[in-house]
This record gives sequence, C-alpha cells and structure tokens, in this order.
Amino acid sequence: MTYLFAFIKLSLVCVVLMDVSSSLLLRPSTHHYIAKNERFQHLVTRLGIAKNGLTVAEKRRGFNSSRISHKNRESLRWVIEAIERNDENGTPPSDKLLEALSYLKNARTQEEVSEASRLLESISDLKDTESLYVQERLIKATSLAGLTSFSLSLLDESFLKKGKLPSAIAYTAICQALRQTRRLSQLENLLHRLGKSTDDPIDVVALNTFLAGLCDGIKKKHKKNQRVARKKSGWLNEDVDVVNKLEKACKWLSPGYAEQILRSKPDSSSYATVLNAAATIGNRTMATEVWDQMSKEGIDANQYAYNSLIKSMVIGNQASDDEQALYLLEQMRGNPFLQPDRFTVDLVLLPVLRQRGVDEACELVENFIQRYKSSPPLVAEGFASFLDTLTKCSETDAALKIFGTFLLPSLAGSKGKRKNGVDPPTAHHFNIIFNGMNQELKRCELAVRKQKIEEEEFQLRKRRIQQKTAKLYRIMIGGGVQPDSYTVTILLGLSRNINDIIELIGTTSTRKLKERTILNMSPAVLRATMTACGAVNAPSSACWLLGAIVKGENQQEVRTYNTLINALANSARLDDATKLTLETSHMANAFSGMTVGYDNVEIKTLGSFDALYGKTCSEGALSLLKLMDEQQYPRPNSQTYCLVATALQYTADHERAKTLAIELVQNATRSNIPPDGRFINAALRCFGSDINSALKAWKDEIRQFSCLAQQTRTKNLLAAYHGLLYVSGRALRPDIALRICYAMNKENIVVNEMGLQCFRSGQRQGLAIADEETKKKTIIFHQQFDTLLTLECT
Repeated sequence: MTYLFAFIKLSLVCVVLMDVSSSLLLRPSTHHYIAKNERFQHLVTRLGIAKNGLTVAEKRRGFNSSRISHKNRESLRWVIEAIERNDENGTPPSDKLLEALSYLKNARTQEEVSEASRLLESISDLKDTESLYVQERLIKATSLAGLTSFSLSLLDESFLKKGKLPSAIAYTAICQALRQTRRLSQLENLLHRLGKSTDDPIDVVALNTFLAGLCDGIKKKHKKNQRVARKKSGWLNEDVDVVNKLEKACKWLSPGYAEQILRSKPDSSSYATVLNAAATIGNRTMATEVWDQMSKEGIDANQYAYNSLIKSMVIGNQASDDEQALYLLEQMRGNPFLQPDRFTVDLVLLPVLRQRGVDEACELVENFIQRYKSSPPLVAEGFASFLDTLTKCSETDAALKIFGTFLLPSLAGSKGKRKNGVDPPTAHHFNIIFNGMNQELKRCELAVRKQKIEEEEFQLRKRRIQQKTAKLYRIMIGGGVQPDSYTVTILLGLSRNINDIIELIGTTSTRKLKERTILNMSPAVLRATMTACGAVNAPSSACWLLGAIVKGENQQEVRTYNTLINALANSARLDDATKLTLETSHMANAFSGMTVGYDNVEIKTLGSFDALYGKTCSEGALSLLKLMDEQQYPRPNSQTYCLVATALQYTADHERAKTLAIELVQNATRSNIPPDGRFINAALRCFGSDINSALKAWKDEIRQFSCLAQQTRTKNLLAAYHGLLYVSGRALRPDIALRICYAMNKENIVVNEMGLQCFRSGQRQGLAIADEETKKKTIIFHQQFDTLLTLECT
C-alpha cells in the first residue's frame, strides 16, 4: 500500500512538471509557472513554485518580486534604445539579445521580467560575442529591471575576472540596485572587488551609494525606535544596529581608508550623507567629528552638509546651541556660492527668534522670499514649513506675526494676485495657525490640571485664543479662502458657544441643491460638531444633529454614537441638570426648514432619538446605551460602557450611580464585552467620595468580572487601582491610598507618579466641597500619610 501511494504521488509530480514544461514552450503568460489544474495547486507549492511566477531558487538568486518603478522604467527604456542604436558604431548586438531586450522593455509584470531574464541567460555566447559597450549598458539595464544577479554575473565574467573595470554607469547601477534591496553586505563586498580588480580609481558615486544605503537603514531604524519610545512613554535608546552602521560609515570616511580600497577620496556628498544620519539620531558628537574631518581634508562643505550640522545643533534647544547654529548661518551667508535655502531657514528660525527676536526672524524670511520669488510653489511650501515649525514649538505669536506680515497682505483684496513675491495663503496655511492655537489651548488646559496656573488665568487665555481664532477665520472667509474639513474640525474645538458652532457649520456645511438648502457633513465633521456641542454645554443640539442624520437602515458606526455619549458626559460635567430638548435646541432652530444630509443622502426622520426628550445628560447616555443594546443601533463596545460610566459620575443621585456602575460592569460581561481598565476606572469613580463602598464593590463585584481574564492584566489592574486612588482622594483619605499602593506592590504593579496624580485630582475635588472643619482634620490627622504616599509614588 505504501509503494502504491508513493507511485501515485510520483505520477502526479511528473504530470505537474510536464504541464509546467509545456507552458514554457508557449507564449509566456502572467501565470505560466502556475499549474492550470486546481487539483495540483498543493503539489505546485511543494515543488517550490511561488504564486507570482518565481521559483524559490530564483528569489534566492536575487530576483526582485516588486514591479519596475516608473522612474526606472524610463531609464531602462533609454538604455535599451541606446543598445539598439549601437551608438558606439562597433559590433552590432545580436538578434537574440535585441529580442530579449525588447521583451524586457515592454514587460509590465514581474513574470514577464523573469521571462526576459531567462531569455538573456539562454544566450550562451553573450559574454564572447557582444562588445564591451553593449555589455556595460546591459549591466545597467538589468540592474534597473531588478535582475541584480544577472548583472553581477555579467560584471564578474566579462570585466572583474579579466582585470578590467567597466565604465561607471555599469557598476554604479548595480550599487544602486543593491541599495534599493538593502543588500548592504553584498554592496560592500562589491566595492572591495572593484578596488582589487584594477589600479584605476573607482567612481566616488559607488562609495556615496553605499554610504547612503547605510544611512537609509539608520534613519528607518531610528524612526522605528522613536515610535516604540513614544508608545512606551520611555527614553529613546538606539539599538546596536544603528550604532554599528553609523560607525561603519565613519570608518569609510576615516583618512586613507576609502583611498586605499577604491583609490578615490570621499567628496562633500559623502560627508554630508553621514552628517545628516548623525544629526537625525541626535549624535552631535559624531556629527562634529565628521565635520572636523571634512575640514581637515580640505573639502568645502555643500548646502546639504551645512544643513545637517545645523540640524544636529538645534536639537538640544539650548542657548549655546543656538549661538553655534547662528555662527554656521553667518558662515553660509559669507559664502557667495552658498545661501540659506528653505531647509536652512526652517532650521535656524527658532534660534534666530530666541536669540535675536521676531524682527530678525522676519528679515530672514524676507531674504528667503527675495531669493526664491521666481518659484511661487517653493515659497508657499517654505511658509507652510516655517509656520508649522513655530506652532509646534509653542511660538504661535511669532507664527501669527510672520503670517500677518507676508501672507495676509497678498490676501486682502488681491483676488488671487501675488504681492511682494508671495502668493495668497491657502487653507493649508490657515490650518497650521488654527492647529497651533488649538495646541496652545491644550497646553493651558494641561497647566491648569497640574496647578501651574489658576483657573481665572486659564479662562483669560482661553478667551484670548478664541478671539484670535474668530478674527482670523473672518479674515479667511472675507479673503475668499474656502475652509476644508480639517479647518472645520479644528475650529469646532475652539468655539466659544453654540452660536459660533452654528455659524461655522452654516458657513461650511450648507449647500444649495435644486432650490433646497442641504446641511451636508462628512463623518469627521459630524463627530467634531457633536464634541464641540458637548464642550459648550449644548447636548440637545448634539442629539438633534445625530438624530436628524439617522434614517432607517442607514446606521452610523459605533464610533459616532460613542462621540455623542462623550458629548453628553462633557455636558453632564458642566451641568447635569440640563434637560434634553431636541426639537427646540439651538441647532434645530437654526437649521429648521433645511434638509439634513449625510454624504449627499437626504434624511428626514429623527428615528428613535425622541426617547431622549426631557432626560438629563447622564440619563440620556444610559438611554442611548439601552437603544444600542437592543440592536436598533450599532452594538456597543467597551468604550461605549466606559463613556456611559463617565457620564454617571456627575449625576446628582450618587447612590443610584453606584448601583448603575456595578450593573454596567455586569451587563458588559454578559454581552461578551470584557471590561478593560479604562471602563473599570470610570465605574469606580462613580462612587464619588465613598471609598469604603468602592473597595467593597471592587473586591466582591467588579474585579471578578474584569482585569484578571485579560491578556493585558497588568495594564488593566493599574488603571483600576488608579480609579481607587482617585476615590480615596475624593474621600480625603491618604491612609487608604497608601494601603492601596501597598496592595499594588504585592501584585507586582509599579506604583508611579501617575497614581499620585490621580489621588491629587480627587483630593482637589474633595477639598473644593469640604467645609473648613473637615479640611483642618485632614491636615492634622492625615498629613503624615500624605507624606508617605508621596514618597511611595515618587
């Protein structure tokens, strides 16, 4: 029986091989390596034939599985046409070679490129019959097509083994192909073999290509490390691979090293490439060493090198660094062949602003405009970059100064005409300023939470920011600049009241269609509008807006409903006594008589949102959750329950809030929605200042439904314990908070400053509503526990 099974299996393999072999004799198709009969697909896979028409062996030999890029395709066409024309007027290329090259030039899929490679490999006497001129260009053509193995083989057989060095266009093309495929070890080995093959100097482009490949890997790895550091909220630690690549690049720049191997010295581009990589990862020491080495070699720095060194100087944001950056700027200005470009101005703008003031910064920008006024797109991109740099570094006032000095004059009454060499600003420029103001407002909110500024100071700054935003928006509309969706979403977050929201929506989201006025919103604008309504305590308008958009089966995603519940929670925080009145809301009155649309779909009904009428914000959030649970709306997720629990924190009936919080956790578990740490944190905060009930509910009810069964157990437990620390702060009980920290240590949960901040947040709210006698008792009896808690958490 075993022999019979083996014989059948061998027969099937032979049939597949015959099928594949016969397909090779026919006109090649995009799937000529794939068996036609579906019964043999598993055998094809076991034979090592890939679905893209390449065998595993071919992939190992260096075939690229990606298509030829448009840029490489154009270069490939020019090279092949040069071979066909026989510009050297020597021995003409053979017909077989011309046929293969024609197939390669017209190839549109990787399978066709592979077939062209097989046609080239089938020309056995190619190395003997074709001229060196043809072979050099053939090396470049195959490198551009991704056939690197064929190029390397032809280079070895026709040139290196015979002690000959081809022209630079041949081996630099191979170097570029190896760089693109990140085969840096093979590229470095090629440089050594090129140097050993002859006494002629190797073109420095080959060295620069290798250095660029090393630096590509450094930059990509650095960006990955940055993402990991941001995700873990920790320090950025460069791994060994980044350091080793940078050291190898510096080794090739060391005195005599490249000259000994390649008989050519690094040029300014070589040094500038490594300088930029060192500056990117913030290694100022190595950047300075490379710069000093370039100076010792007597090589004049180019624009790229100057910009890279300045980049390494401005990372620290120190006064001494600013002075060094400005010194390099003056060096560039003193060189008639080097003047600050867009990147230079962007790098030195902050040092000039900090050390010399906003007027000097405006002068720097003015010089940039005069230098590049013949290129309006470049000037527009430069202004976008300058404004973005300033707003990201909390220099919104300076950004407004530059914006008003250079861009606004070309907007007022210009009707799209340039003024002083500057085009009128676009929505992108306005969005950068608006986003800077939004970030400034968020920084003020963070400062007031950390008690760095008083509430009155925060409200004053907030009004100033909102006034500036409203004024700039009026200038934008008056100048004929059409806001986009991003503009609307930013401005909604900066609105002062519901009237500002209505005015903004009426200006940007209404349109005429067949004598009807339609209120048409994108999903992002809809969510931003509801969030803004919640921030200005207009929950009825948020409910009316979503209720008017919902129609029958045209259901919104759960993210949209979560946004509405979040708006209700924000309004409950401001005043939970507010009753929801959908049809008489500000939004309903403003847009009465209009057809409300969603992505150009006409909607007329309010659906089941009438159930929210007359309820408070916290009750409305519960009603929405009930509607979603009944599957009339998208199914709720953990975030939905978390937001509902957040709304319950602000209800006046605290006893009911405690019961509902426990029921929320139980209902979520029954609905196969495992409560995560954020949800448990919000549920525990519903207990207010009743820390004893919160601890009892945590031990007896909540914990058994959550946290322990999660894969992210530690993270969820940490968030839950932070909720308990907040409640202990509301209760003004640092002694209980200290015991909670000890319990966290027993469960191997790191107690950090975040836990202390949660306690302080609850403590501030507890002290705000406590009487004087309670405050005195807290100071007398709990001061020592407060000190111990601070030591435990820091």
